[in-house]
Amino acid sequence: MKILATITLFIFLANFSLAQEQDSNNKLKGTWVLAAFKYTLPDTVITGNSKAFNSMKIFDSSHFIYIGKALPDHVFKRAGGGRYQINGDQLTEIMDFSSLANMLGKTFKYKYRIEEDTYFHSGQINDIYVEEIWKKLE
Repeated sequence: MKILATITLFIFLANFSLAQEQDSNNKLKGTWVLAAFKYTLPDTVITGNSKAFNSMKIFDSSHFIYIGKALPDHVFKRAGGGRYQINGDQLTEIMDFSSLANMLGKTFKYKYRIEEDTYFHSGQINDIYVEEIWKKLE
């Protein structure tokens, strides 16, 4: 019985250690604010920065949430979140909840990269090609 308990404890600690290591390597984990964006729609292109639209995105080890408002009037625009996965330079977001009905339950794949405190994110959301630059809050 002691051997079984020792083996079980060893497996648990090994898995816990691996999960901790993977989590500490996750540079996406943390709080980010939108610094600049470019949204290419079928008939127009919208560009802006944090003076026109204020958004915050928070990643933990497996989930994310975001919220956004238009400035200068501070009008709520959207919120959502769910699970995410990273595979190389691809970020996959699974929208488990959203204030926008056309995003709810969908999966979106983006190309992403992080350079120091800046997170670059680009990909297709429905009929919009999204390019965003986020800055990490400390």
